[in-house]
Amino acid sequence: MEEIWRDVEGYEGLYQVSNFGNVKSLARVVKWKNTKRTIKEKLLKLGFDFRGYLVVGLCKEGKLKTKRIHVLVAIAFLNHTPDGTQK
Repeated sequence: MEEIWRDVEGYEGLYQVSNFGNVKSLARVVKWKNTKRTIKEKLLKLGFDFRGYLVVGLCKEGKLKTKRIHVLVAIAFLNHTPDGTQK
């Protein structure tokens, strides 16, 4: 089976999730202090929340949010939203 990557909803151009449940940060240039800094593409480390779900921390505009991996995969590949409605 081939690993397929899709953008994480709300984090387009920053992060992608795969059909295997992997999450990667995309290569980009960001402002850092008074300069620009290049961030390389890399797979993110996954962790567990207090209920045992796999989670990952995603950062956008300086704000870090923890997201459950199964929800990211469902949104990207099953056209499903967390509240149960179809897109």
